[in-house]
Amino acid sequence: NFRTSIVNTLKVGFLVGILSTLLGLLFAYVEVYVKLGKFSGGLFKVVSMLPVVSPPFVLSLSMIMLFGRSGIITRSLLGIYDSNIYGLLGISVVQTLTFFPVCYLMLKGLLKNIDPSLEEATRDMGATRWKVFTSVTFPLLLPGLGNAFLVTFIESVADFANPMLIGGSYDTLATTIYLQVTGAYDSTGAAAMSVVLLSLTVILFLIQKYYLEKKTAATLTG
Repeated sequence: NFRTSIVNTLKVGFLVGILSTLLGLLFAYVEVYVKLGKFSGGLFKVVSMLPVVSPPFVLSLSMIMLFGRSGIITRSLLGIYDSNIYGLLGISVVQTLTFFPVCYLMLKGLLKNIDPSLEEATRDMGATRWKVFTSVTFPLLLPGLGNAFLVTFIESVADFANPMLIGGSYDTLATTIYLQVTGAYDSTGAAAMSVVLLSLTVILFLIQKYYLEKKTAATLTG
């Protein structure tokens, strides 16, 4: 059970880290490069920041009430009676929606700091928007993308509320530690699992702090 929990935790961490980074990059790119109206721009910012200020259980409860077996959308609107959002799928969706604003804030600052003259020069030379993104914008964002992924990975691995509520039988380290104390009354085993979880997050933090922060991209001019 302990080995299964570790594997499950790593699966969720990698999946949520990748999805949150991609979604945060999309939101940041739209805000920085796409001209939005006053109302749509304000609504966009509110939607992107709402998961940060909402309580931990709100998104999980919303997913269950909307898409669960008795969900408003699945049963009432679509007539689906065997909907199952518990497990890896439910945890990944909820944690992605919960943690992507962290990536969004990090990447938005990076995109705003990129010198627009570099992208303008690339477009003046005939490059398409996709070519500009892949050859200029994306390489400058790589250190930030690595940071955003690792921060989200750590948040996902350490999260307890969402896996406990919507995880079902899909155990992660955080839920296994809790159940080991409250169900099996094995505080020694729970302490050992906690050391493993703490060691994992500390290693990832050290990688983010002392390796990725040294990876910088420089732009040179004539």
